[in-house]
Amino acid sequence: MLKPLAAALALSAATPALAQNPVPLTEANVSPMTVVITDLSADDCWTDPEAAADLAREELAKTSIELVDSEDEAKTVFAVVVQATRAATGCYGYVRFAIGSMIEWQDNGEVPATLQAVSEIFEGRESADAFVTEGLTTSIPALADYLPDE
Repeated sequence: MLKPLAAALALSAATPALAQNPVPLTEANVSPMTVVITDLSADDCWTDPEAAADLAREELAKTSIELVDSEDEAKTVFAVVVQATRAATGCYGYVRFAIGSMIEWQDNGEVPATLQAVSEIFEGRESADAFVTEGLTTSIPALADYLPDE
């Protein structure tokens, strides 16, 4: 059910979800959540996406957000997207962390929506690995502080 969402989060701009009756985001109403990795990197600029997925799950497990293994079981996804390529000075690109879900939108039925997102650009790195690790270990606790439990 959420599979189109992962692709849309990888490509979408960071915009709030537009809903007729907005509901505040809480750890309870983004549960259950799964982690989705989208690797758009080239030239060995992100060498360990699976480690990022494991770290995201570890950090999310410290919150009250319920984690599930598959998109079919999930209400939302925590997407980790890396797009990078190598230049003479090292890898450059961006990292995006986003929470997304499917929402009912007018006569279009269910459409993917970004509920919360943060993106950052990097350059001159051997790979994005350390940058992604640092981002996950700071962004997920900050998200947990931002979102009320209920």
